[in-house]
Formats: sequence, C-alpha cells, structure tokens
Amino acid sequence: MKKHFVSMALFLISFSTLSAVSIRGNSTHILDKEITFGLNDLAAVNLEDSIFTEGIELIFTLPEELLQYRDSFAVTIYSGINTDVTPDKTVYTGRKSFFGVLPAVKKMFIDIPVKGKLDISSSFGTYVLKDTIPRDAFPILIKIEPVMKGIPSSLLSKVFHLRVSKILSGNGALSLNVDTGKDKQKEYSVFIDNKPVEDPENIPLLSAGFHQLMIRSDFFKEVTTRFAVKAGETTNLGIVLTPFNPTVQFDFPEGAKAYLDGNKLETLSGTVSSITPGEHLISVFIGDYKVSKKFTVNKDKLYKISLFLDIFIKEN
Repeated sequence: MKKHFVSMALFLISFSTLSAVSIRGNSTHILDKEITFGLNDLAAVNLEDSIFTEGIELIFTLPEELLQYRDSFAVTIYSGINTDVTPDKTVYTGRKSFFGVLPAVKKMFIDIPVKGKLDISSSFGTYVLKDTIPRDAFPILIKIEPVMKGIPSSLLSKVFHLRVSKILSGNGALSLNVDTGKDKQKEYSVFIDNKPVEDPENIPLLSAGFHQLMIRSDFFKEVTTRFAVKAGETTNLGIVLTPFNPTVQFDFPEGAKAYLDGNKLETLSGTVSSITPGEHLISVFIGDYKVSKKFTVNKDKLYKISLFLDIFIKEN
C-alpha cells in the first residue's frame, strides 16, 4: 500500500457532523468509472462492496488555472444521504463528513476509510479522513465550490475530473468446502494455523502467504494440508473427509447362528463387515448353547472374532 510523507501543512478541516445539513447543487453527476463535473455541481460516488475493501481513494484532476488562486476553492463530502441519488435532483439532506481547501496541485487525492483506520499518511495534495464513512452511509456526494470573493468569472466554468480507486486489504480469504459424504450430521472441527475456527463457512480474512489447515473429528480421519492465500483474492479449497472404517471378520463353525447387536449374520466364516466405533455385542448359538460377549471397536482397526470350543475333563 502506498504511503505519503508530509512535506508541508495544508489548511484542512475534516469532520463528521451528526446533525443533518441541507445539500444543494446545480446538478447531480453519478460516477460510473469516472466523471466530469463543474463548480457547485454534486458528484455522487457509490461503494462497490467487497470484503477486501478497506477504503476508497478519490482522485481529482484540477484545472491548471486554479493553481494561482490558492485557498480559494474547497471540497466538501457528504454522507448518509436521506433519499435516492438521481441526476434530476439538486437538493438533498445528509451529514458533512469532510471539508478541505483545494491545494495548489494538478492532482488531489482524498482517501476515505470504510472500516478501521487506513495505514496511509496525509501529505501535500493528499487528504486522509480520520473517521470512517461506513458502508451503509454510501452513496456520498462531493461538491467543489468557491470560498473566496473576487474569483474571475472565467474560472466558474472550469470542470473537474474524478475517478475512484479501491484501497484493498493486504489480506485474502478462504472459502472452505468440506464434503462429508452421506454423513451430513456428523461433526468436525476446523483449525487454521493451530487456532480453532468457530464458523468454517465464514472464516475471517487471513494474511497473505501460506497457512496450515487441520480437520479433526470423532467420525472421520484427520486431515492436514497447506494452502496459499493471495492479498485481495479468495482461495477455494475443497476437502473430502474419509470416515473411520473399522472392520470385523467372523469365523464360526457350521451349524452355528451368530448375531451382532441383535442382527443375524448371514454368513459365518471369512465375513468382513464394516462396523461403527463403540461398544457392540456378539452372540453365538450352537444348538441349545449360547455364548455372548461385549467388545469395543476403536477407529480404523481390524477385529477377528472366532468361537473357541474345548472339552474340559475333571477328575475326582
């Protein structure tokens, strides 16, 4: 971001009034990419909203004839306009957010913060507003008018050129898309640079550069990856979560009947079935005999369950 260094003091009054004032102009010009307007006209500037926009810079090209009339003209910025801004209107009500005398330069810059303070300093030919003009206070109206008497009538027909440039944040954004497959209700936690993310669908802006993403869950395998963020851009990152898939293999003799959590197993030998982590119950019937046992399944493990038969002989 460019920085300006103070070379001389300017006569400047910059303020924001809470009370509404009447705004009058000869005509209203609505800025597209750039506009030309005259003395006592109103130039309307809207804000193209973006999460990366820290502010806007108004860039004025001033008539050379004004250079010899120092401190004779001033620019005023109004915000919080009470009604829709249209070319056919010439009277509005709003708040006076800035007033400054035109410097004796061919180009003048006015930097307006829309959130927080701008990391820019005022200098000769450049004004930086200390107070923000919030997004909901746009559009703004700009008026240039004489503030001294004795100005030649030939100057009153001179025109000013205005264009607007965005002042962008040095940060970037991450748009994260996590695919959990059919398990839409199962929870997971997201960490960026080892810090928890409260809302993965609305991740705060990140500094430009490389970052580390980690996703943890009781239901899915942990994911760790690195991603890059560019200033003023959104990085799209898609992650597919893989469920934990513990399996169990059964080996029971023919003629037996086996039940897992009350559900009958169709085959008894060499069967590999997916099973959820947690506690389960296996029951095996052989004739009138029944054997049951509880067991705990951990994440992503293989379990082999078999029935061990033996004959016990006791001698008295």
